[in-house]
Amino acid sequence: MIAKYAGIEPKIVSKNLYIQTAYNLEHQIIVAQEIADLIESNPDIKLLGIRNLTRFYANANEDNIALKQVLNILYQVCTKNKITIVATGYCNVSNSGTIPRPIGGTYLKHLVNIIVNLKPSTGSNYYATSNSTAAAGSITCKATMIKHPYQPTPKSTSVYAKRIFIVLPSRTLFLMAPI
Repeated sequence: MIAKYAGIEPKIVSKNLYIQTAYNLEHQIIVAQEIADLIESNPDIKLLGIRNLTRFYANANEDNIALKQVLNILYQVCTKNKITIVATGYCNVSNSGTIPRPIGGTYLKHLVNIIVNLKPSTGSNYYATSNSTAAAGSITCKATMIKHPYQPTPKSTSVYAKRIFIVLPSRTLFLMAPI
C-alpha cells in the first residue's frame, strides 16, 4: 500500500526487501549477525529498519548486555557501509506530563543521532484496522524530538496521518545515520 502511494510497483519493493524476525534476546543477537553478513555481501543496501528494537528488554543487566551486543553488531556494519538505521522501540510510561524516556539505557541514548517520541493524541484509536471507521479518518500523534545533533530539544509538533492501520501508544523512533 505504501509502495503504491509512493508510485512504486509493489513487486519491485517486495523483491528488494529482506525481513528477519527475532523471538527473544538470544535470537535477536543471531539475527543481528545474519543481517550484518547480508549487509557485508550486498553493497546495494542503504537502509536498515528495525521494529521494536527494545521489545525483549526487561531492564535487567543481562538484557542490557544483549541489547548492547545487538546494537554494536548492527552499528559497526552500518557505519562501515554507510547505511542509515531507523528503529522503533518502547518507552517508559509517564503520567506526569513529561516526555517519556526511551527504554534501552544511556548506551542507546548516546549511540543514536536523533530520538523522537511518538504519542497518539487522546481520543485516537490506537489499534485502528482497515475495517474500522477510525482508519478512514486521520489520527493525530504528537512527535517530540528528544535528541538531535543540530536542533535544540525538546521540540514538538503534531503529526496527522490518514489511513494508518496500526498505531501503537507511546513509541520512540531512533535514527542512526552515518556521519
